Amino acid sequence: MIIVLKKKGIGYFDFFKQANKVNSLYFLKMFLPLFICAMLPNILLSILLYQDPQIGSTFLIGDIPLFFILINITIFPILQGFVELPFYFLFIMPKLKNISNNKWVYIGLPVFFLSIQHMVMPLRFDLTYIIYRSLMFFPFALFIGILIHKKPSMMPYLVILHILMNASLSMMYFM
Repeated sequence: MIIVLKKKGIGYFDFFKQANKVNSLYFLKMFLPLFICAMLPNILLSILLYQDPQIGSTFLIGDIPLFFILINITIFPILQGFVELPFYFLFIMPKLKNISNNKWVYIGLPVFFLSIQHMVMPLRFDLTYIIYRSLMFFPFALFIGILIHKKPSMMPYLVILHILMNASLSMMYFM
C-alpha cells in the first residue's frame, strides 16, 4: 500500500497529519452513529437468521489452531487496519471517480466490496452465514464510505478505530 500510493504521489502516512482538535471533535460526534452501524446489524441479523444474538461471535471465533489465534492477536489487527480502509477509499475510490462521476459507482463499489469481503472471514460453506456476514457490515461500510467522501480527514480516525475493532475481536478468544 505504501509503495503503490507513493507511485501515485500520495504519502501513505500523510493522512495522519490531518488529525487535529477540530477533526477529533467531529470524529467524536460521528462515533455513536459509527458504533450503531457496526453493532446493530450484527445483532439484528443474528436474531433474524439464527434466533441467537450471539451466534456471530460463536461462528467468528470458533475452534481455530493456536497459531492462527496468535496471528489474529498480533499481526492481523495492525496490518488489516492500516490497509483495508485506505485501499478502498484512498486508492480505489479516486480511481473510480476518475472513471465515473456517478456517486453510486465511485462510493457504492468500494462500500459493496468492503462489505461482502467479510463473508469469507472466517470461511464457512453455509449460505445463511455467508448472507449474514455479507450484510452485517453493509451499514457500517456505507457510513464509512459516505463519511470519507464528505470528510476525507476522518481517515486517520477510522484507521485507528478499525485497528481497535480488530484488536477487540482478537480479545474474544480469551473470553
